Amino acid sequence: MKRPGLIMTVMLVIFAVLFCTLAALAVVLARGIEYYAIIFLPIGVVLCVAEVILGIIILKKAKKRYDDAFDKILTAFSPDDVKGLRMLSDGEPSPEQISQWIAEQTAVSYKFKERSSVSSVFVEQSAELYWQISNHSCRLSKSTYWRRNYGETRLDAETDIRELLSVPTRIELGRMLKEVSRTVGSDFSISGTLELSPQQSIRVKIKGKSLYLKEYGEIAVVGTIRDMEPQAQLADNLRAERIKSAFLLHSGHDAVYEVDLTENRLVSLNPEVSKEMFGIEGMIDFETQRRPYWERVHPDYREGFIDRFFNYNHMLILPAHKITYEYRVKNRYGDYIWVEHQAQVTAYSGGVVKKVIGRISNINEAKKRETIEALQTSIDGLTGALLKSGVAKGYEKPEYKSGKRAVVLFDINGFRSINNEYGFDMGDKVLVFLVTTLWENQKGRCLVGRLDNDTFVTAMLNVTEVDTPAAQIDKVMKHFEQPVNIDGKMMNITIRAAASGVSGPDDSFEDALKQAELAMKVCKEATMPFTNGRKEYSELPPEVKAELQKEQSLS
Repeated sequence: MKRPGLIMTVMLVIFAVLFCTLAALAVVLARGIEYYAIIFLPIGVVLCVAEVILGIIILKKAKKRYDDAFDKILTAFSPDDVKGLRMLSDGEPSPEQISQWIAEQTAVSYKFKERSSVSSVFVEQSAELYWQISNHSCRLSKSTYWRRNYGETRLDAETDIRELLSVPTRIELGRMLKEVSRTVGSDFSISGTLELSPQQSIRVKIKGKSLYLKEYGEIAVVGTIRDMEPQAQLADNLRAERIKSAFLLHSGHDAVYEVDLTENRLVSLNPEVSKEMFGIEGMIDFETQRRPYWERVHPDYREGFIDRFFNYNHMLILPAHKITYEYRVKNRYGDYIWVEHQAQVTAYSGGVVKKVIGRISNINEAKKRETIEALQTSIDGLTGALLKSGVAKGYEKPEYKSGKRAVVLFDINGFRSINNEYGFDMGDKVLVFLVTTLWENQKGRCLVGRLDNDTFVTAMLNVTEVDTPAAQIDKVMKHFEQPVNIDGKMMNITIRAAASGVSGPDDSFEDALKQAELAMKVCKEATMPFTNGRKEYSELPPEVKAELQKEQSLS
């Protein structure tokens, strides 16, 4: 403890006088000297009362000074700077010791010099940079906190702080400086990134306020840059743990792994599931142990999967979202199964991914159900041909748009008379016979569909000089030149065929279908009853095409 000050000395003198007065009065009363009692009693009472009043006044003033000084100290030592206070001595004082130290310093620090020394300690421990930007200069001051935590950096008094900010932060700060410079007393607060060195960047919070500088007669902006990296890292760690917990939750049948790119390691979080699903032991080394898994990926997915999915940095576009891919991979028995692969970034810094967590789920049974449901909604139940929507979807797949395509229609002539003469059961068998013939006599890659009761379509997905619409029609027509055997009965079946022109990359299925329908209309008008007939859209004269298109648009 330091020596008592003036107030303590005065208080001791007052209590000494009071004690002597009371002692003298007690002696007089004890000896029963009445004439002394008559003199000392009023004087003693007056002195006691005066001394009590004086003592109360002095104590109140002392308490007020104590409270004022204590409030100033508390203002300097905010809760955010407890870490700085802990570094004030080599002994790492406890919070109770720190509180006692503040009280002691407050009680004795009435001189300006002593108060300044306490404040300077706080400034040296501060996690804030102080800056001032005006038309004449850009000043910067830092504490030993920055040197202690980040070593030697580019921070010095001559540094323009704007040069050390990341580009987005610099742009945002420039915008805010322009706004607050218009009015004295305006303030702002933004978050951003401070680049202490080319290899090190930290997250910071920047505050500023505009002031009027009398010496320059202009408005300057002053403020602080607070180091938020420790708080940000804590938030990142909590976020990473939440993501990991979500991936591990209900993952009894899913293979879960974690990639640490800084240490170049891939670790399976439940290796027993990975072994059961793929027959792969625990994966430790990032570069070598994931290769066996890559080699199990189906060739159709391998290139895109490796190049895109494992380029983790592209995941930073949406770091808070899962990225999901579905592909086929060999299981432990060597059979290809469908899996759903989810991945999410759990740690990143400076625009670079540090850690990723992933989950691989077996969705093979779900894919089978999906395929069956898709077939049920896109396939004709009687003939097995695709419905119109199924043909259109296949016709317009991106992988087929680069080639030449065409549409060929086949229509059974007089199908109603077949139903009337042989019955609906036999009519259904005729339809199945035609669809089977179309599937078995494809020219190139084709899709077969049913448009209505007795009209079918063959969508040619790869027209070449050999596999043309005309060649497709000729191959099918040969099977109807003679009577055909339908369930033991020889029947004369005549069909008409019509083909569209060859489609370009931008032509849709509907465009090609309209051309084929126009050619079919001409074919029906030109063909004799009960004879096979054919017509191609490319063969129609321009005036006929124009007239047919006009009729079609009016209808």
